[in-house]
Order: sequence, then C-alpha cells, then structure tokens
Amino acid sequence: MSRKNMFLAVVVSMVLSFLCCGYAQAGVATVSGKVTEANGVTPVAGAEVTIRVTGLTGIPDFPWPAKKVYTNAQGNYQASVRFPNIVEIGFYVTAYKTNTIPFKSGNGSKEFLDAPPVNSASYKINVKMSNRPDYALLEGNITDMETGLPLADGDVMVTVPGITGSQGVFTDSDGSYKFLVCVGSVPKVVTIKSPCVGHDVKYLVKQYKMTLAKQKKYALNIALMRDKQAGNIQGTVINANTGNPIAYAKVRISASGDLPGGTPVTDSLGRYKQSLYVNQAVSYGVYTYGAHTFVASRSRYNYNEKWVDVGPGQTKQVDFEMIPK
Repeated sequence: MSRKNMFLAVVVSMVLSFLCCGYAQAGVATVSGKVTEANGVTPVAGAEVTIRVTGLTGIPDFPWPAKKVYTNAQGNYQASVRFPNIVEIGFYVTAYKTNTIPFKSGNGSKEFLDAPPVNSASYKINVKMSNRPDYALLEGNITDMETGLPLADGDVMVTVPGITGSQGVFTDSDGSYKFLVCVGSVPKVVTIKSPCVGHDVKYLVKQYKMTLAKQKKYALNIALMRDKQAGNIQGTVINANTGNPIAYAKVRISASGDLPGGTPVTDSLGRYKQSLYVNQAVSYGVYTYGAHTFVASRSRYNYNEKWVDVGPGQTKQVDFEMIPK
C-alpha cells in the first residue's frame, strides 16, 4: 500500500471511529399517546404535538431536535424519537389546538432517573388539554441575520405586566416557535426578548414591545445579529477514574451560580461550548468577559472548578475531570 493510500485509510478509520462513538450512544424510541379534553375522555383531533428530549435541567440537548406530529380523528399521536443513551433524561410532550376558539393547550412528560430509555421501546404519554381563555398566540421564526439560517433551540421570552415571571419557549429544529402567552382579560403591552443562549455562536439580545390581546394570533419573526467580539469557553467533562465522558454536566460561573437559560450542559460525549456575553445592561443570562472561576457539577459527582481569564474574541479550552462520590 502506498503512503498516500495508507494516509487515506487512517483518515477514513478515524472518521468512522468518531461517527461510531458519537452515534453508538443514540437510540430510537416510539412515543405515542392520546390527547383529550380536560375530562380525559373526549379526544382532540388535529392537535399539534411536539415531543422533546430533555434532561433534569429542563434544557434540551441540542443534537436531539424536537419531533412534531398531529393527532388523528381519535386524538391519537405517534412518533419515532431519537435520544442519547444516558440516564436522567425524559420525553416532554406539548400539545396545542389553536385553530379554534378558545385556544387549548396541555403537556405531559416521562422521566428516566435510574436508567436510560430502551432502544426500540415504546413509551406512552397522554395529554389532557385545557381551555386558555386569557391567552394570546405568539408564533414565528428565529434566524441568523448573517446567514439567514434557522436557529434551533433559540429562546423567546415574554414578560407581561402584572404577571409574575417570564413566559418562554424554545424554537424547533426548523427555527419556528409557537406558544400561548397568558395576558389576562385586557390587552397588555408586553416585552419580548430573544437571548438565544447556549449556542456555539453568541448573539446579541433583541427586544420588542407588542400589544397582545386574549384569543388573538400574532406573528413575530426575529433575525439575530452575531456578536463578533464574544469570547468563548469550550471543553469536555470526563470521569476522572474511567476517562468516560459525563453527559448533562453543567458548567457555570461560581460567583453567579446558575444563569437562566445560559448555563451550558454537556452533550452525550461530554462536550460543551459557551459564548461569554458582553457586559450588557440586560437582566437575563449575562456572562461577562474577564477572570472567573468556572465550576463543573453533576449529580453523583464531586464538583470540579478552574480559574480562567477569557478576553474578547478569545476561545479558551477548559476541561474538567470529576470524581464520583
């Protein structure tokens, strides 16, 4: 074999090994169920059902896009869903019925705490829907302003005067989002933000003001601008004893604690990447440039921390080794 052919063979072998490592931990399960009215008996036909793979953090694992299907005349749905073969994940199901008045919605979930889902197994999640008389429908798409490409798992947060806390949703794999916003009995001027955190690319927060009224539909497409000056941290989190990757470990800034929607979570290969925010005057998910103590944490492991100084435009490799308790 020539030196060139030997080199090609090695490259092909490395690529195949990487693919095998990345996808051997994936499985496919059948998620099905029935969507009914609140009474648990009357079926809801034509409901839009979205199935997500989530961890205990509540943050979707980005390589596992949501699956969207519709119920049949008997209110039944079924979908094949890919999942990472790790513990402490679950399936989260959301159902909407927004082509009738009043709007309806409901959700259900199934968590796996002690063992990962079983490949080729079936899981049943039924959903009871309730009328949402004081809700408005907000829907649209989030895209990258530079490329025009959709942003999967982008964030849309809505703050309504007089209602405690923000309401929010993640975009689907095609960059689209849809959710019902509780606005109360009278129209409200609401604040809409799209921080879009947890991505390899840092985006500037975009904010809108809109008046929403109950039982009305509103469309808002959002194009987010990249922050060219953002710094980044990236790395892997592994088991110090075995060298195996640790999935769903959280990496945070110790002084700030967990930041809503902004705390990176490792994927099934133990990898994470997070852009560091410019110190903007926003109250949602702010990371700043400079020196910080970064902490990796995961249930059943002792936490591990490292001090790192990250400047604008820099990318620092920050790897963690965690010792099981």
